[in-house]
Amino acid sequence: MRHIWTGLALAAVGIAGLSGCSRNSADAADAAPLFETAPSFEIRGVTDAVSVANMPAGAECGTVPLPSGVAGWICDAASEMAYLAQPAAVVATDVKTVETYKSMMTASEQWNVGVMLTTSGAEALRLASETASQKPLPVDVLLVVVNGVVVSAPYIPSPLDGTHLLLNVDTEAKARSLVAAIDGPGGT
Repeated sequence: MRHIWTGLALAAVGIAGLSGCSRNSADAADAAPLFETAPSFEIRGVTDAVSVANMPAGAECGTVPLPSGVAGWICDAASEMAYLAQPAAVVATDVKTVETYKSMMTASEQWNVGVMLTTSGAEALRLASETASQKPLPVDVLLVVVNGVVVSAPYIPSPLDGTHLLLNVDTEAKARSLVAAIDGPGGT
């Protein structure tokens, strides 16, 4: 399923289903945190995207997150897709605040994670999204990466311009886990 990021009002709002946002089994996904030690949050561009079964010879998804300044292969949480990711455009230090709240837009149990970027983070996101929006399928996406795992790969039809991102998740536990992974233990 492809996700679309769109601009609403003055904010860049990400519509991203994070149903597989934990490395743990589906049974434990609601309660398990997305980080074990120091958390990491990144938004990365993509050079190539293939199923894990079709990765080039010798390429593999690492068990240790890529350093933010390094390009390399990153897999999604379900280990179905592999992305040749560019160095991170947005990192945790580009996040000003992050919070979770229940969505008022749907009747179902939907939770949101609101991410407010710094001015420099918003500019980095705008540049990365401008590049992504000009690429062909399947590399016209940006990766939302938490601790080296792709939790979302939304399609970018046009550049994002704003300081706010909205990530949708299906449970409160996943929303809180994502906030903790972005913000770190203790948080803001």
